[in-house]
Amino acid sequence: MKGSRQVADTQWKAGLLSICLVLSASWGVPSSAGGRSSDGPGEDIQPVEASSSRRLTRPEDFSRVWRELETLRVEDLLKRADELWLIDPDPVLRAMILRVGREIPGTSTATRRSERLEIREAAVKWIRKRIDEDPKARELWEDEVRDILADSSQVIQWCATARALGRLGEYGLARELAQRLDSKNPRLVLAVRLALHDLYLRWFEDTEEFEAFWPEAHQVCQDSIFMETARERDTEARETLIDLLGYEPQRAEVLLSDADPRLRAAAAAVLGRAHNGDIATAVEMLLAHAASETDGAAFQASLDGLLLIRGAAPAEDPDMVRLREMLERRIDQGYADLQAPIADALRRLPWSEADSGESSLLKAIDLLVGQITRLVAPHRLTDRDVVVTSLYALENLASRAQKAGLDTGRSLDPMNAMVIGMIEDDLESDVVRIGASKLLPLVGDAESLARAAVILGARQTSPVLAYNLLAALGEMAAALAPEDPAAELVLATLLERLKGDDANLRRRALSYLEAEKLSALVAGADPRAFIDSLGRETVPELQTQLLDLIARLGGAEQLDALVALPSFDGIVGSGPAVISSLAQTLQALAGDSGNAQLHGATRLLSVENEASRILRLRLALGMVSALLPETLTELSARQNHSIVLWAAELREAAGSLPGGESFLGRLNRLHLPACRAGNEAQDSRELAHVQALFLSDWLALDPEAGTAEEVLEHFSAALAYAAESQDSAQSALVLRDRARFHLASGNEVAALIDYRTLFERELPAMPVEAGSPPPGSPVLELRDLRRGSELLVTNVDEGEPDRGAVREALRVSLLLVQEVNWKLEPAAVRTQDLRDLAERALLVGEPEGIETVAGLLSELPGLLPDPIEGEPVPTLPSAPEGALWAGLIETQDLQKGLLELRAGLLARLTELRERPDPIEPEDQVEPEQGGDKPADQEGPEGTGEGVEKEASTGDEPEKVEEDSGPASGPDSSSGEADGGLRSRVDSIQHNKGLDWA
Repeated sequence: MKGSRQVADTQWKAGLLSICLVLSASWGVPSSAGGRSSDGPGEDIQPVEASSSRRLTRPEDFSRVWRELETLRVEDLLKRADELWLIDPDPVLRAMILRVGREIPGTSTATRRSERLEIREAAVKWIRKRIDEDPKARELWEDEVRDILADSSQVIQWCATARALGRLGEYGLARELAQRLDSKNPRLVLAVRLALHDLYLRWFEDTEEFEAFWPEAHQVCQDSIFMETARERDTEARETLIDLLGYEPQRAEVLLSDADPRLRAAAAAVLGRAHNGDIATAVEMLLAHAASETDGAAFQASLDGLLLIRGAAPAEDPDMVRLREMLERRIDQGYADLQAPIADALRRLPWSEADSGESSLLKAIDLLVGQITRLVAPHRLTDRDVVVTSLYALENLASRAQKAGLDTGRSLDPMNAMVIGMIEDDLESDVVRIGASKLLPLVGDAESLARAAVILGARQTSPVLAYNLLAALGEMAAALAPEDPAAELVLATLLERLKGDDANLRRRALSYLEAEKLSALVAGADPRAFIDSLGRETVPELQTQLLDLIARLGGAEQLDALVALPSFDGIVGSGPAVISSLAQTLQALAGDSGNAQLHGATRLLSVENEASRILRLRLALGMVSALLPETLTELSARQNHSIVLWAAELREAAGSLPGGESFLGRLNRLHLPACRAGNEAQDSRELAHVQALFLSDWLALDPEAGTAEEVLEHFSAALAYAAESQDSAQSALVLRDRARFHLASGNEVAALIDYRTLFERELPAMPVEAGSPPPGSPVLELRDLRRGSELLVTNVDEGEPDRGAVREALRVSLLLVQEVNWKLEPAAVRTQDLRDLAERALLVGEPEGIETVAGLLSELPGLLPDPIEGEPVPTLPSAPEGALWAGLIETQDLQKGLLELRAGLLARLTELRERPDPIEPEDQVEPEQGGDKPADQEGPEGTGEGVEKEASTGDEPEKVEEDSGPASGPDSSSGEADGGLRSRVDSIQHNKGLDWA
């Protein structure tokens, strides 16, 4: 041991300590109190009451205080410790000593380890502040520590106290600690060595070595900065040595027996990773080390190394057999710090699925059950994190055994009472109770299930424990018959949780109520319970789950209860997913009854929620379209009329109906005729409009369904009815829909007639100022404005179109691009609309119209220069508020196109303004007719151009040619582009015979 220690205790450490001891004589000797100055909490310390004789703490008192404080986080721990200190300081002091001195299991997660280190540091400051500032507390502290050190039978408390003395820097009790260096209990020896190393940065082999060192050691260096530097150097040396092991793994064999357990742990880890191919030797060394190791971290490192080397071996492999036997012996030895690594290793070891034998999963379960039984014995100070590790390992192995078909009943029977006892123990930490709840489905019976249900309903049960208990009950209920009283209890418990305030618990309960494995149990539940829960539920996801359960379990008798819920309107407001589930549930409850379906659909549509109106219309009509034809006969004329109106509203809002051709056929063959039947008959002319619409839609899908003449007859009847009713809005709707029908039928002339009538009635007069959107038409949509303006320009009605039609097209186009919704159109469509607008302004040829259109593009930014290599790409300025071209100049090509469009408009505007005023017709002089050609002789191809050309001066043809050429002006950016635009205009002028010069 001493020879190996020379590897770890480097020369600089001895030299540094010698300097410290030599200088300490001049720094003075501390009192027996020793220790560091307090840097703990700043609250006032309550003094300990003087007592002539100190009462020894009873084990049950201390155990209760310890268990309560062990479950608390930092803030609550300090507050509760202060409260209990005023009642009885002895057990509180012992509990806080345990918090300071207890080792953290290596199986803890990084988060849990960080949390426990924080708690340890807080406990150190709590003790330090009290014993430094209150003489009575100091006296109590020293008496308590001496009492503990005098009785080593309580090994856990003794070792924790020794480690606490080292971490608190209590040099005054170091000599009493050192007396245990010769103990035959290796756990006590380890604790003393670690504590003395904390104090003196030296590993003492035995009492004799310490006594030889003591005359100098008790002269303690009080320079805290000097000692802190020494500790940092000690840590640095150890870490350097550990790093060197990676390069010289052969030194791991020597360090496996080093006095420093941290070096032993590092050596075991290196041996497991870098064994130089000699697996047998590495296994022997690690097994031998693990068999005698007392430090938890070093022991775990040995097990990790063994499993890394041989973890993939078969369960019957000799090395695995020896490892299992060693673990069993170490369980029997009862070393507290080793139990968590043992449980974790048992979980990770290979086990056979045989129903007996030393390598069977059942053997592993027996070992863990025995371990847990010892850990949770009364008044034991077992670390809760160790218990949790063992519980989770047992749950893992038991689940594997049951999946393999092994009978775990005999092995797990002892755990039933223990598990439910842990869950019921309100002093137990939640992590332990949760670990026990995960075991409950594997070990529990009907009695424990009932007891767990009581705990679940207790108000003081934490949400996280309740969440896991719900899972346990759900898993247990899956194995019960529906008529079993225990199953009924589980169902009642799950339903009761639906009334709670915690959404996570309601979600967990619903997940089991919806589960297939509990379907037989839930089938016996009253659907009204779920309807009542739906009335209280506000989480959309859970509303959907409840609706699914109601649809599965309910019938026609639950329909009235559902639609009568006071929260029905609120459920509709929860979103599309909930609305869809609601419609499906209404449909399922109504069954094949037409009246019931209409009842549910009517209630669905009665909610005032404009945002979901279209969706609800579609769902309501989907319910109707799913009805069998024979069930439709039970509907009244009023009900059929409602269906027709819903369909008309949906068609107007969304442009389509559910069910396709089949539903359109029903509307035309069944629902519309039924509206006029019986005493509730509606005037056929009132429905003529929707008849025309539905018949036209049906014809589009099935040409054999009727004729276009029938559709037009319905439109005519609808117009007549609107005229008699003096309903101008309805008349406009009928005209618009008839124009659309004409377009769909290919009759553009008839469509243009209807559109011109609508434009005259619905649209404001021109001109319209740029940047001031005119009031839109409630009837005409963008597609009507766009298509109607196109018809005004392109339709030829067996003769010359009048110039007013082109001017009208310009007016409609101006209104189109200034509609509020026009900016929602695709960019390509909007760009073409602007080009059409400019084209029509040029066709009319009036300065006012051209200026108005050009004004809409007045704030277009100029083209940016090409980016310079290495410089950032310039960005376009944002569009002014209300700019029509916003979003249409995302690329340079698009921007250039609009700039050229504006330039062409401005060039034409300049040209018109510079032209002399034309001679009025009555002032024009008739030109002389020359030759034999009569004055009214037609020109080529009978166009009448001969008269115009003969009447013109010799310079006139050149003028026409000049007008047709490229535009020029201050804003013209591309003569070629403007020429293309003018050529297109001239072509339209020539084709239509327009005279706009």
